[in-house]
Amino acid sequence: MSFGLGFSGSGLSVYSGRLLFAFAIVGLLDFFIADPGKYREFRDREKRSREKARAVAHIQGKELYGLIREDAISIIEAAAKKYQVEIKSREISDYIHALREANSSLQKLNLTLFTALREITKIYPVSGSAKKA
Repeated sequence: MSFGLGFSGSGLSVYSGRLLFAFAIVGLLDFFIADPGKYREFRDREKRSREKARAVAHIQGKELYGLIREDAISIIEAAAKKYQVEIKSREISDYIHALREANSSLQKLNLTLFTALREITKIYPVSGSAKKA
């Protein structure tokens, strides 16, 4: 702060600092003034969701991260199969590489990866096939 007070050579830095400070204050006030009940509701909903996911993993005799990892790998395998991408080994880096290759294939077709994954997982309804970018 003393640097800013002693350094008056650039008005741009002072005004940009004031602007960013104003944005920070507005964001902070929005956080504190916003409906605290809604925020509490959101936190409670997220907590219950985490607890349910841990319970499902516990029933299957696994940790939550292991269950999520298995689901992610099966989704990537389905995407790789659908878009003819080879997964070289069982390493997580190869799964990530395969997902990137599938994304490249989809981009060449002017399609989006998130819509293709929604079609594969059927978590969210998708109208029609993979949407154009």
